[in-house]
Amino acid sequence: MQKVTRYTLALVVITLFLIPQSSQATGLGLYLPSWGNGSSTVSYDNGFERESDIDHIGIGFVLDTKVASRGVFNYRLHLGFESAQYGELENKFSRFAIDNTFGFGIVQSSVLRLWLGPQIRLVYQSYSDSDISYDFNINAFGLGLAPVLGLNFNLGNVVSICPEIGFRFMFLGGTEEYDGSFYYDEPFASTEQYVFINLALLFRINDVFDDFF
Repeated sequence: MQKVTRYTLALVVITLFLIPQSSQATGLGLYLPSWGNGSSTVSYDNGFERESDIDHIGIGFVLDTKVASRGVFNYRLHLGFESAQYGELENKFSRFAIDNTFGFGIVQSSVLRLWLGPQIRLVYQSYSDSDISYDFNINAFGLGLAPVLGLNFNLGNVVSICPEIGFRFMFLGGTEEYDGSFYYDEPFASTEQYVFINLALLFRINDVFDDFF
């Protein structure tokens, strides 16, 4: 548990360095759900590969620097927890994810903002399965890249509903550890490709669309 806590803190610190220093939070809220579906390929040093489907669902915190106000650029931060299912594995992976999205406004009005941009994901995930005769654990770090299309629906001067859709490429590296009738500690690398959808509810602070510049 202490190891997981150190990994999580490290990811948060990295994210703070990625946030533009000039940006200020103008929209705060939650996203629920975050849903994704696609495929995964795991490769081991001995040449063995395993392919499987992946499904995940999550919840988290959202910060956005420009939800409704005029301007081309917005930065969006997701901090979330996900439950991921790989193929026929009995248990699900626990995943902590940090998404940094850099959006560029395409359409802007008092009612909606349509934006498009790249997203960088940092992730730590773990898996465990055990009984009285064995312990099996997987730990991995990952980096993800995705194009994202988002739409902010502004309901009055305070609330916005913000759906997003994207396609993510993930690269992960980690280890599998088994301790039972025998012991092994095997490194692996994996790739994932999947479609994802987020739905966020944001509360805006001094963030309204001005009719005039």
